[in-house]
Amino acid sequence: MMYNVPYLNHVSILGKKLKPFEFWGIIGLASAICFSLVLSNFFNLSALIILILVLLAISTFNLFNFFSFKLKGRRELVLYHQTFLIFIIHFLFLDFLEIPKAAYLDISIFGISVFLIFGRIGCFFSGCCHGKPSRKGVVYQINHLSSGFPRSYLGIQLFPIQLLESLLILIGLVLFISIRIWSGVEGSFMQTMLMWYFILRFILEFFRGDVSRNYFFSLSHSQWISFTLAVALFLLTHPSSFWIKSFHVFGLAGMSIGVFMAILLFFLTQKDIEKFYPEHLAELTETIRHYQPDRVYKTSKNMGISFAVVLQKDEKKIILSLSNFNSKAFGVWISDILANFIYGQIGEIPYRLKTKSGVFQYINLKSDN
Repeated sequence: MMYNVPYLNHVSILGKKLKPFEFWGIIGLASAICFSLVLSNFFNLSALIILILVLLAISTFNLFNFFSFKLKGRRELVLYHQTFLIFIIHFLFLDFLEIPKAAYLDISIFGISVFLIFGRIGCFFSGCCHGKPSRKGVVYQINHLSSGFPRSYLGIQLFPIQLLESLLILIGLVLFISIRIWSGVEGSFMQTMLMWYFILRFILEFFRGDVSRNYFFSLSHSQWISFTLAVALFLLTHPSSFWIKSFHVFGLAGMSIGVFMAILLFFLTQKDIEKFYPEHLAELTETIRHYQPDRVYKTSKNMGISFAVVLQKDEKKIILSLSNFNSKAFGVWISDILANFIYGQIGEIPYRLKTKSGVFQYINLKSDN
């Protein structure tokens, strides 16, 4: 099923024009404040302290954007970095006033989580933080280019990773705050929700398709941050509950296996795994848009790609050739995945014809008259 994402130039509220991310951000902020105050009253916490934490969060968010603009000349809304900075500011504030931190940090993480739920919806309508091309997904319009959406993915179905992240954050929030209320253990929500988000973000990054991200040993910088913070959380916190300890252990163990496998594939494939990076997939998509038969294109990752159109029994067939693979052991596996990716952009299913030394050929099964 394909869904065309509507382009919302702005949303007017009381005569003020707001961009989609700003609109959903305001809804998220208002919701976070309301739910946090209700929860603080339930836990018999000071509403004044909660409001101060809210003001600190807003100030930190805006100051981060201000200095980012001054240093880089553009505003960057990096939710992960800003969220982490807000948490640190809240921790230092509570520590300075010698206020018991665990209960208030539960509320802090709760409010941040609510904001993130709506923030990702804003990302979805803005076209940022989008997913990779998918046979079923959402399609962005040409007007989304003004929001920074890449031209190479116009008209291409993309996996709605923003909405999935928003949903999974909501599930974790409801589950862990329910356990916190039932158990009465202060700090338990903070510990479980943080680990949940680190695991969640580590996994979902594999499905992210926006090109403005750096990779190291086949893992994005956000995945390395998630793994590092998960290790720090495991070492610095001492949960009293057995189930929280188990959750941390299994979560960190799973992430460690993921890191090990990613690094292993990086070296075993002799860096061919880099061909799955979002920037290279976007390059392939752009090549497919403008391909000419019997012409060889060379990508930035040293991959040759060419198309040939032939007639078989009065049916038009497309032959795709992929070449310049470095890894002999994983060349077939990598080429098969990339062939499916490439043919998926034109709604076809590939069938491998033959394999030569470093060259793989595919033909579409469905006729195109």
